[in-house]
Amino acid sequence: MALTLACAGPTGSASTPAPSATPVAATASENVSPTPVPISDPYARGATIVRMATRMSPEPLWDLPLSARAPRPYVGAYELPNQPPGGSLNHGALPSIAYVLNGIVRWTTTSGTAIDVNTGEARATPTEGFVETNPGTTTSVWYAFVVYTLSSRSLLTNGVQREIAASTMLPVPQPAGRYTLRLDMVTVEAGGRTAAVAHAGAAVVVVLEGEIELRQPQNKHDYLAPGKGLAVQPGGAMQVFDRGPATAKVLEFFYTPDSKPFETPLTTPLN
Repeated sequence: MALTLACAGPTGSASTPAPSATPVAATASENVSPTPVPISDPYARGATIVRMATRMSPEPLWDLPLSARAPRPYVGAYELPNQPPGGSLNHGALPSIAYVLNGIVRWTTTSGTAIDVNTGEARATPTEGFVETNPGTTTSVWYAFVVYTLSSRSLLTNGVQREIAASTMLPVPQPAGRYTLRLDMVTVEAGGRTAAVAHAGAAVVVVLEGEIELRQPQNKHDYLAPGKGLAVQPGGAMQVFDRGPATAKVLEFFYTPDSKPFETPLTTPLN
């Protein structure tokens, strides 16, 4: 399924140079010292999960015939250009789910439908082109969790303030059939953890509050602060630990074939 994705330069907002053309996994903040969490337990404790938004695709996104020049799929998280009150930005159709961190984001589609998304809310972006405006009195900030190709990414990053996380290329060909894009809010109490699970689809993790350890197989430990994120390939296992003195809040985005189980709990710990 080839979906158009493009962003024009923002009106009344600053931008920073676009990142390099090849996606790389985001790393932990340099300000966070990697102090391991002294727990090896695959079961959850003090963690709650709330589904924020979903969208369906009748087939794999960017599922094109294999060739040397065919676009390949990636997943990532991007902070879209911040808009001051009255700011405006034109978008193409984004195969994504959005989360608003601050202010109000209004999408007006090419067919004339107006959609408002408020602070702390998530919603699938329109399936047609739209104009983003800020009808509020404070600067609006939102994250886009998106499935994309390198060519569409170069359009997406035209004026984007920040790339939060980007995967390496997803395995192709992708499993046939319908796909679900899903965004969850995970809240982990101080000293708590999520269950260790393997996900059938690709995942992107972004920290909103607190400090976490994202643990993966083969002794892979990433330490993430607010505004940082990481992508996990399909079939990858992971577990989130709260490693700070306060509650952590994390957004988890998934791009999963409906033909496979969403997740498989692990019975042995990720060390």
